Amino acid sequence: MKGVTGMKPKILSICGSPRKDGNTAVLLHEALKGAGDAGAETEEIFLLDYNIGFCDGCEKCYVNDGRDIGECSLKDDMTSSLVDKIYHCDGLILGTPSYWSNVSAIMKNFIDRMIVFTYDRGDCGPAPRLKPGRKAMLYVVGAVSYRVSSFGGVHYLPFQAMNCICTFANIDIFGTQRKLLICPELLPQGNLTT
Repeated sequence: MKGVTGMKPKILSICGSPRKDGNTAVLLHEALKGAGDAGAETEEIFLLDYNIGFCDGCEKCYVNDGRDIGECSLKDDMTSSLVDKIYHCDGLILGTPSYWSNVSAIMKNFIDRMIVFTYDRGDCGPAPRLKPGRKAMLYVVGAVSYRVSSFGGVHYLPFQAMNCICTFANIDIFGTQRKLLICPELLPQGNLTT
C-alpha cells in the first residue's frame, strides 16, 4: 500500500469535538485504527489541543502566487504544525459533533483556516493548490429529536461545510453516502456526549 508520496500512506484523524472521550473521538479513533490495521501510518489530532487563531479575512493566503500553500498572516499552531501535517498526508478523517445542525466552533475555525490550500482564480471562485490524490472521510455525530431533525436534517450542514473545504482544496471525499450509524458497542457505557 503506497500513498500520494509513494511511501506508506499517512492518515490523519482530525477531531473537532471539545470532548476527547466523546462519541466523535471514539468513532474517529476506530476509523483511524482501521487505517492502521490496513498498513497506514496514522496520527490522531484533537483540535482542542492546538492554538488556532480566527481567520481575519485578510486574504493574504488567497493570492494566486503559484505556491503549494498560501501564506497565512497569522502565526499559530495552524501555520506552524497543522498545515504541514495536512500537506504531507495522504488522507484525512474529519469528525465533528453536530451543534445546532452545524459543525462545532473549533471545527468551523479549522475549516476557515484551510483556505491556505486554495487560491482566488477571479470570477470563477476558489481553485485548489493541492495536487490530486488525497482522500477524506467525514463523520458527523449527534442525536436530536424528531422535531429538530424534521427541519432538513441535523447532519446536512456539517457534512456540507467539511465537504466544501475538501472539494475546494482538491481532497476527494471517500464514499458518497451519508449514513446514520448506530454503534452502541463502540460507545463507552451508553455515553451520548459528542
